[in-house]
Amino acid sequence: MKKSLIALAAAACLGAGSAQADTLDFEAFPTGDLGSTVLVMPNATVTGFGTSLFNLSAFYGMGSGGAICSLNFSNCEADLQIDFSGAVSGLTFRTYGYDGGDSVAISAYAGATLLGTVGVSSDTLVDFSAFSGVTRLTMDDSSTGAGFGYGSFEFTPAVPEPGTYALMLAGLGALGAAARRRRAD
Repeated sequence: MKKSLIALAAAACLGAGSAQADTLDFEAFPTGDLGSTVLVMPNATVTGFGTSLFNLSAFYGMGSGGAICSLNFSNCEADLQIDFSGAVSGLTFRTYGYDGGDSVAISAYAGATLLGTVGVSSDTLVDFSAFSGVTRLTMDDSSTGAGFGYGSFEFTPAVPEPGTYALMLAGLGALGAAARRRRAD
């Protein structure tokens, strides 16, 4: 029993040692007007501050994962917010659909702490990979053109701290001790 608990604990630690890259995949949703301002996904919640969210997956020849925007009636000019289910790092994504007059300020947050803001006025790669612990993105759109779509999101979920593994091992040890006491009784 003791050897199997030790093997189980070691396997759990090794299996959880590194996080895998993840994406926001909008291709799973219908293309066009989604009829809602909130989109709940397994790894994030997307909130639009316009009339509706719009899935741009069939437009602009974008990479995997598609793209989304927040409509202000017929243009992608409304603000957007993405709240990740957990802290992420290595975050990059693209802006799509630039039209003359488009501009947006994109900010990354860790909780309530502003990590950084970048101004965008073209179709480009937005790179927040220098920041870890990103929990929220805000897109403050001040476009006078058609507005932006956002897609090809790639990131890595945060890897648990070493203390988390120590706590897990302590819990497994307590379970083992309890099982041993039961057997002795």
